[in-house]
Amino acid sequence: MTTWNKSLNWYFQPKKFEIANDALFYRSIGIRFFKRYLPTSGDIVSHLRGIRRINFTNGGIQSNLIRYEHITRLYEVRHILGGISMLFLSWYSIHFYNKGNMIVLLIVNIIINGYPIMLQRYNRIRIKSTLEKFTRYSLKQTTEL
Repeated sequence: MTTWNKSLNWYFQPKKFEIANDALFYRSIGIRFFKRYLPTSGDIVSHLRGIRRINFTNGGIQSNLIRYEHITRLYEVRHILGGISMLFLSWYSIHFYNKGNMIVLLIVNIIINGYPIMLQRYNRIRIKSTLEKFTRYSLKQTTEL
């Protein structure tokens, strides 16, 4: 594995403070509320539109969870790039055109990009936890045979 891949894997792995107390950090900043009411793909909108992110009928639970874990990484990268772009555009607008308020633009950037990044990290914690439980269950079933 290359140094680049190791660095990416390190970044995407949930950190101890994120996992502690059943993801208390994310729950305390309202990530589940955000997840539920997200206007584009929140739980309510997804339910109303009939969208299922993890399809357990095609390929089995484990492979679908692994696939969705990879998708969370892609979504997170998109929002990281969007957040950096928005920071640059905010700075540019204020510095060169004296348009905008940096505090307001930072708050908007956190809502538009920061919370979705945290949501993907929270989802990844839940996926990894489910995969670990699935693996333990599978091992237990194998040893009992």
